[in-house]
Amino acid sequence: AHLRQLYLLDDGTAVVDLSQEVAQGVLGGVIWERAVIESITRSLRENVDQIKRVFFLVEGQQRRTLAGHVSIEQPFM
Repeated sequence: AHLRQLYLLDDGTAVVDLSQEVAQGVLGGVIWERAVIESITRSLRENVDQIKRVFFLVEGQQRRTLAGHVSIEQPFM
């Protein structure tokens, strides 16, 4: 599992493109999926001042959820 690309848009949105393996590796239901999303979001926001929100893609495509539980259709703050 890996980070395929990271884009930073002018409005402060980081677009994180994850590999399919990341989505498949999220086990444990909604709590674990939310923890993965929040961990990535928090790490990026705390380490890159320009990032205001984080939007997720999987294999370059927008999806409804990362692994079936938590919506990733909107950016996370």
